[in-house]
Amino acid sequence: MRTVELGRTGLRVSELGLGLASIGGMFAAVPQEQAVATIDRAWELGIRLFDTAPVYGYGLSERRAGLALRGRPRDEFVLCSKVGRLIEPGGPDLQPIWAEPPAGVGPRLDYSYDATIRSFEASLERMGIDRIDILHIHDPELDFPTASTETLQALTDLRARGTIRAISLGVNHADVATHFLRQTAGLSAETGAGAGAGLGAGPGAGTGAGAGAGAVAGPGARADTRPGAGPGVGAGVGAGAGPGAGAGAGADVGLGAGAVAGLGARAGAGPGAGAGAGLGAGSGGRAGAGAGSGPGAGGGVGGGLVPDVVLLAGRYTLLDRSGGGELLPLCEELGMVVLAAGVFQGGVLADTADGAPHGYARVPADVLRRIDVLREVCRAYDVPLLAAAVQFPLRHPAVPAVVVGARSPREIAEVAAWHEVEIPEAFWAELDRA
Repeated sequence: MRTVELGRTGLRVSELGLGLASIGGMFAAVPQEQAVATIDRAWELGIRLFDTAPVYGYGLSERRAGLALRGRPRDEFVLCSKVGRLIEPGGPDLQPIWAEPPAGVGPRLDYSYDATIRSFEASLERMGIDRIDILHIHDPELDFPTASTETLQALTDLRARGTIRAISLGVNHADVATHFLRQTAGLSAETGAGAGAGLGAGPGAGTGAGAGAGAVAGPGARADTRPGAGPGVGAGVGAGAGPGAGAGAGADVGLGAGAVAGLGARAGAGPGAGAGAGLGAGSGGRAGAGAGSGPGAGGGVGGGLVPDVVLLAGRYTLLDRSGGGELLPLCEELGMVVLAAGVFQGGVLADTADGAPHGYARVPADVLRRIDVLREVCRAYDVPLLAAAVQFPLRHPAVPAVVVGARSPREIAEVAAWHEVEIPEAFWAELDRA
């Protein structure tokens, strides 16, 4: 199994990850022995990325993940979970899709700072594992104001302490993630990177007050035009100069690539430099109140802080490419990466892959017509439809890995085989034309 760098996180993952909703009893019960055997088989196949959540079976998935993984060398796999819901005694059964949830418990939505920390700690306890590498803010649209401030700040603090390695969004809709990233990074839809007082983004240098793509500058701002440099002096409401760096009132910065600095400065995000209030550090580190650094890093909340990863379910697939419109280019701009999930479109592609009618009753006619077109192209090139489904997202530079669900060792072995199928470039070109 090929492994890849996960953006700026410093983590390395297998191109194929195992999502653990199914082994939490999603839609149908899965015996515990089978659940553990599924994870064991994934490990044998070289899969080293595992994604779970408190809400999956109301804690059942996390407990089973722990049973299967806690005896493994901890530095050899990447573990993801989620925050946004606390599993509590007497909690309401908000998601009756779980076949075997523990008796007497249920999820309660809570994106507050304290609840985020408690959710994280409860996940560690359920799994019996000493750390979680990636924490997703799960369905942030359910309480966007709190998720984009308190939850994000809590995860930022956990990351700063080294308790987690990366911050992520777990979403089912591309526009939710796009809105979240634009808001928290201080970007506007109209001007793109560098919009807003004191913000600059992207690699390179600032060239003059308010110069460069999407940049704005306060009165009296001027820029250092040397390669890799940020603005020299920002005055007034703050300077945002070109692709590269941003500085706020009174800041005196001359930044090389990947560095951050500034007093009273707002932050930049994306490959390059960002500035935060107080101080900054060089490549790879984070320091100061709201400061960010390193390639693609941001600063404080509302001033350039952005997550590291987006887990996007069902919106960059053979049937739905909506994530490729704004979100994936924005993630590239911000130095982020996307984990593509739901590549079988909630089972639609799997149910209809062989042309049998068992999946047709619940699939709209226009989708069935599109699947027929996909199937014809696959037949012409002797490519299994589900192999194309697994591999399609990986062709985008913002997508280093896909996450798939499985409820048995046989299922995950099938998906791993589809991941390895050789698919010619001519097939993809024909698919784009179809």
